[in-house]
Amino acid sequence: MVIVGGHDAVANGDGDRAGVVIGGTGGWLPPRVLAPWLGDPETVERVRWMAGVSGLDLIQLGTVAGQQELADPAASLPLATALAIVAGERLLAAADPDRVIIAGHGVGEIAAAVVAGVLEPDAGIDLAVRVGRAQATTTATAPGGQVALLGGYPPDVEQRAAALKLSIAAYNGAGDIVVAGPRPALDELLNSPPRHTRAELLPAIGAFYSDLMAPVAVEVRSALAELTISDPRFVVLSGKDGRSATSGHAFVGGIASLITGPLRWDLIMAAMADAGVRTIMELPPAGVLTSLVTRGAPGVTARPLRTPEALGDAGRILARR
Repeated sequence: MVIVGGHDAVANGDGDRAGVVIGGTGGWLPPRVLAPWLGDPETVERVRWMAGVSGLDLIQLGTVAGQQELADPAASLPLATALAIVAGERLLAAADPDRVIIAGHGVGEIAAAVVAGVLEPDAGIDLAVRVGRAQATTTATAPGGQVALLGGYPPDVEQRAAALKLSIAAYNGAGDIVVAGPRPALDELLNSPPRHTRAELLPAIGAFYSDLMAPVAVEVRSALAELTISDPRFVVLSGKDGRSATSGHAFVGGIASLITGPLRWDLIMAAMADAGVRTIMELPPAGVLTSLVTRGAPGVTARPLRTPEALGDAGRILARR
């Protein structure tokens, strides 16, 4: 039983806790993802402040930019991080820390670090900018992609990936394993997947969470060395092993290690279920993790929070009683 920030990381299974999760971008975002959140002056000012920190016109990117512009990680990751922070701050403003467990998927852990109190918002935005730029450079110089292998036997998947010199990018649960690497090897995998396995090419624009992302991991470690890191105010789970972080430094160290994979989303879902979580709320841009929870966590209700209106009832679930 691990204690984080004074909070017991394992509940008694009474369903009294809720999960708050944040997805990665895969290097792309849908157009106009920020538009529903700009209906009040306070949020607009918050986004403008983040835009100043990032050096990017986040409002233009989130309301006007098209799919091609948003396929650039240098744009999509800072925008996604800013949006998740804005929504997370509102959702958790009156939350009881004893009732919340936070987790991110991949680079979603940058925003998770901010809403959990490990990083200040400006530090999180700066980190997202640096990681997004490094991802953009790496995908240009070392192109690749990702393939999801569904329904197979994990050792067979791992053996086939190793034979093709591909990396296991993520264990997403419910028989969903993502592999990543150069496109020629992925094409061979698509043509001849492991037995009893269905292979699907994912829309990721690069070989995220693979050995090809090693230069990005170097940039993350360099950036983290310059940041002020605090211990979390909420229980926060690491995608490295699904365990609650024992300190802020432990959590951000996990972010660096995850850049080259694998992500253990399966272990995060299992840890939340063991802790009595029966509702998991996905901060915007929401959808991917909601699908993974629906498939991989029976008995858990997944709630994608795509608009400000969705925050009201969600916030009441998390509030002190």
